[in-house]
Amino acid sequence: MRDRFMAAGVTHIISISGSHLGMVAILCFGLIRFMLRLLPERQYHRLTLAADPKKIAAWLTLPFLIFYTLLAGGQVATIRSLIMLVAALAALLLDREHALLHSLALAALFILVASPQAIFDISFQLSFLSVLAIGSVVMLWSELQVPGKSRLARFQNSALLLVLVSISTTLATAPLVAHYFNQVSLVGVVSNMIIVPFAGFIVVPLGLFSGLLSLLTSTLPLPALNQFVADRFCDTVTFFSRLPFAQFHPPAPGLLSLLAAALFLGSGYVIVRSILLYRYHPLASSSRVPRNQVAIAAVSGLLLILSLTIFFLPRRTGTIQFPDVGQGDCALITLSSGKNILIDGGGAYDDRFDVGRRIVAPYLWNQGIHRIDLMVLSHPHPDHMNGLKYLVKSFSVGEIWTSGLDKDLPGYAELERLIADRGIPFRVVSAADPPVMISNAEVALLHPAPGFHSSQRKAYAAENSRSLVVRIALEGKVFLLTGDIGEDAEREMLQSNKNLRCDLIKVPHHGSKSSSSAPFLARTRPEIGIVTVGSRNRYHHPSPEVVERYDAAGTRLFRTDLDGALTVTVNKGGLIVRSWRTRMMQRIELEDRSSWRRQEEGNWRALWLRARDA
Repeated sequence: MRDRFMAAGVTHIISISGSHLGMVAILCFGLIRFMLRLLPERQYHRLTLAADPKKIAAWLTLPFLIFYTLLAGGQVATIRSLIMLVAALAALLLDREHALLHSLALAALFILVASPQAIFDISFQLSFLSVLAIGSVVMLWSELQVPGKSRLARFQNSALLLVLVSISTTLATAPLVAHYFNQVSLVGVVSNMIIVPFAGFIVVPLGLFSGLLSLLTSTLPLPALNQFVADRFCDTVTFFSRLPFAQFHPPAPGLLSLLAAALFLGSGYVIVRSILLYRYHPLASSSRVPRNQVAIAAVSGLLLILSLTIFFLPRRTGTIQFPDVGQGDCALITLSSGKNILIDGGGAYDDRFDVGRRIVAPYLWNQGIHRIDLMVLSHPHPDHMNGLKYLVKSFSVGEIWTSGLDKDLPGYAELERLIADRGIPFRVVSAADPPVMISNAEVALLHPAPGFHSSQRKAYAAENSRSLVVRIALEGKVFLLTGDIGEDAEREMLQSNKNLRCDLIKVPHHGSKSSSSAPFLARTRPEIGIVTVGSRNRYHHPSPEVVERYDAAGTRLFRTDLDGALTVTVNKGGLIVRSWRTRMMQRIELEDRSSWRRQEEGNWRALWLRARDA
């Protein structure tokens, strides 16, 4: 359901923060003003002589906002939203309602003085950007004083303002949403104009009214009505989320792209404002468009176009990448032709953390990858399989290979159902199948052979030894992806395969001492070994004995728990390994002054490497 809200561009509705408090403020303020107008005419006129009804409504709205904040649990994001709304109401009480941006700045100042780290919080950034966009549009609308003499004209103006607010909010927050979530909703402009009023004027008031009544009763009042409204609300969200091209997953823009987007949107707003002011008030406004803003918009727009197109440029060389998926396996082979092969997708042993959605999918989107031409599942254990489920649902997949063994393991039936629902070609393979050419890569299966029986006594270990072993020959180099095989599988491969020589090996079973036997290493003789392993894992992988064997064999060993994500590039001179650790900035330890210079030099080196990669 959360994915549907994200696809529809209305994720903010399901978090109790600015949107919910704003709805409560609008409802309370409007209801109080409406009730004041119901007073007898003479009493109403006496009231207006003593105080402004708007200010009375503002004062009476404050207790309801505070009560709702406490009722919602008083979370940090909710309190921040309360401060923003209090600042807006204070501006009205001080006759400064046209200085909305000043109130916004004051609210930001109070929040950051209390908690300077809040500036790095996603909800803080998105909340203030949204309010800034809304305030800018509303203030410009007030300056324009769009004429609306008839009731129909005023209704059209209100509808147009709603559309402009929705568009401006979507445009203002889109770069940050893409940066944090690799997602831009293409239907958010329309969906917000329908779903937000639905939630604000029906769902939230009904739920709040029922919740207050439940304090006086032992059960929730109006359960059938609440269920009906909630179902219709979810149906509306589902409708928008399933529209064609409802969402797009771009590469996460970097800081330079975010700065270019901010400059482009800011200068664009100034240009549009000057044009509209001259159109509606030609005598009081200049007809000249600020040239410096046009230059800023042109340069920043060009930078945005370049940053978007760079991800879709053809690759000159092939790579094999190992995202850091914790205690699990995942390997991505990208070919110079643009085709992609994914072997395993990582995964957790429960559903509390979706590795496919949180790690692997963003990793692919950040490289502009939306299609996986070949997906291989080595064996159906959770740390290899569970991450593939989200990828099957969210990516275009050309074909999927599995061994077809151990189909009764938990989660495998769900994966098969997802594959069938998407209509993806599904193939059961073994070592008896001939090699397959995918562009310039030869993909061969070395294990298990038909009829292979593991000598392992424990069922889990036997399932590991039945892992698919994939050999990929690419541009004169050989990669060996070994799954979780043990020594019995290694012995079988030594007997049945004459040539196991490889340049890079994915170390079997995360470096367990039950694999990577000395005879196997002597036959494979890898130049580079990759251990995909979780930090401080409970299995104590990789085993010190295995590490010693690889060191003795002259293999350069890299580990995802220490080095982070790894990228191996096929180069004419050999294989070039890049680790995320060398590109990650480190916190400077203030206690040790003697190391400040060294740490600072390391951070600048990391920045240079990341800029060079980009």
